[in-house]
Amino acid sequence: MKLIILQEKLKEGIGIVERISTKSLSLPVLNNILVKAEKNFLNLATTDLEIGIKWWALAKIEKEGVITIPARIFSTFVSFLPNKQVTLELKGSTLVIECENYQTILKGFNPEDFPIIPQISEGGSILVDSRSFCQGLNQIADIAIPSTAKPEISGIFFVFQKDFIKMAATDSFRLGEKTFYQNLKTPSPLLSKEYTFILPQKAAKEIINIFGEKEGELRICFSPNQVLFELPMAETSHPQIQ
Repeated sequence: MKLIILQEKLKEGIGIVERISTKSLSLPVLNNILVKAEKNFLNLATTDLEIGIKWWALAKIEKEGVITIPARIFSTFVSFLPNKQVTLELKGSTLVIECENYQTILKGFNPEDFPIIPQISEGGSILVDSRSFCQGLNQIADIAIPSTAKPEISGIFFVFQKDFIKMAATDSFRLGEKTFYQNLKTPSPLLSKEYTFILPQKAAKEIINIFGEKEGELRICFSPNQVLFELPMAETSHPQIQ
């Protein structure tokens, strides 16, 4: 694997996906970022087995390849680089990072050990304004509380219909509810039926943090046991959370 990408763009991608990388003694691969060069894109991915985040951006790909790298070390080194072109080159099981007069070598790990982030089998999808959706979600996300006795109050309950979105959260004492009545753009006619699900609070907060200040339309895709949120942030990069 060998590719060239701007430091600013690489830093942005790492900052998005590293949010859910966790310190795990039983599954140390969860501490890592999956780094993949394919076709004309650099792909980054992380997962905590409940949430998966993917990000990809245009890059100059000289050789395709894939490796997993410890997220914290990768992020720290890249953040201190100047905003110039960064070269990532896989040599054996190590990733060589070069930028002007800076160079470091990071030990990589077998990408086959990285958990598979399943592709969603789309049952329906809609487009909503990213900022408005996240503002509404932010108003009620903190009401939900972690509970093993009542897992249903640990997240935000969503109802998606053709012409409105309703979200609600409770801690058994308080109830917060938000309803959007707007002209939803529906790329799939299957949204004529109702979709309901409970989104874990952690996932809701990641959606707010990643998409809350972004302009554009947030695409939400549904399947029987998964939901996917994605937004083209710019012409050259793309984040996705499910």
